[in-house]
Amino acid sequence: MPKTSRLILMLLLLPAGSAGDGLALEAVESLRCGSNLVQIGDTKVEVLSRCGEPALREKIRRGASARKGKAKSGSTAEERYREDEQWTYNLGPRDFHYTLTFEGMELKAIGRGGRGTRR
Repeated sequence: MPKTSRLILMLLLLPAGSAGDGLALEAVESLRCGSNLVQIGDTKVEVLSRCGEPALREKIRRGASARKGKAKSGSTAEERYREDEQWTYNLGPRDFHYTLTFEGMELKAIGRGGRGTRR
């Protein structure tokens, strides 16, 4: 998907929030996809099987520098990054949209935003 299309989609899916909280997401423990329940600790495979493909997938690059080799002579710096992901589900105008944060393969956080939009 072109960057412009992704940006537009991302802006459409941002939480509406209430007057005072802007773009804040409310942390929740679970998400119901139809009759299926998704909870923190579930894997990406479990979430996909219960909820299907998300409206948006974003990679989040986190990391820090780590020194590799000898400290004095000939040391080399190696950047170590972990690519986490955030998935956004738009569950329609009668429900909310949810942002799921994965660290590796495990679901670590679920955020609930404003009302969803028509799909």
